[in-house]
Parts: sequence; structure tokens; C-alpha cells
Amino acid sequence: MTVEIFTLGGYNEVGRNMTAVKVGHQVIILDMGFSMEKVAMLEDSTSVFGEHELITHDVIPDDRPIA
Repeated sequence: MTVEIFTLGGYNEVGRNMTAVKVGHQVIILDMGFSMEKVAMLEDSTSVFGEHELITHDVIPDDRPIA
């Protein structure tokens, strides 16, 4: 069985970090932060955010590498 640890984005800043562990075909996210500064900038334009929009604007980490 293969175990992989992923650190995705945000580790050089406050927020927007993600740590995940992949065991076989299952992924467990241990921590996922977001950028409050970037959320505040987006709030003026809309009040509903989709996952793709949040990733595109660097609000949350891109989790596609662990899929």
C-alpha cells in the first residue's frame, strides 16, 4: 500500500494551506485554510463562490494534484 503526503499552497503565507494524506485511492485532508484577504476582495463582486472560482482567485489551494 502506498502512502503519500501532499502539501499544497499557502505554506509561505498565513492561510490558504492544505495538508493531505493519500493512502491507496483514499485522500484525507488534514488541514485546509483560505486567504481572508482574497475573500474580502471577491466579496464586492458576488456573495456566492464556487470551488473553481475560489481556486482561480487563489482563495483556497488547488487540490487537483491529489485527485
